[in-house]
Amino acid sequence: MNQNGENNPSDLLINSATELLIGASPAQRAEAARNLGRIGNRLAATYLIQSLSDKAPEVRLAAVRVLADLGDPAAIEPLSKLLVSETSPMVDRSAILGALAVLRGRNSGRLWMGCRSKS
Repeated sequence: MNQNGENNPSDLLINSATELLIGASPAQRAEAARNLGRIGNRLAATYLIQSLSDKAPEVRLAAVRVLADLGDPAAIEPLSKLLVSETSPMVDRSAILGALAVLRGRNSGRLWMGCRSKS
């Protein structure tokens, strides 16, 4: 906390990432994933991608949703792998497909521009 009693964004990132990785309960880890999304720092995507392999489906689902919101293209491949490997009915395939659609949509302009500049 700073002198005004407000949380520093760096502290929030560190605390949320730590809770996501080692939180005692799935509910705590899922909430930590959502907190990382509220911070909006793209560095959070690294921790969220890791949490796609959490043993608790509610944590994986929270990570899927937050990764879509953050828009980091680094999440496309891990989400694609999760789409193939996910077995829990709690992590609906439509949530993963939706996240992938959002991420691919946000990055299609960049990919198209990259292809165009090569011609």
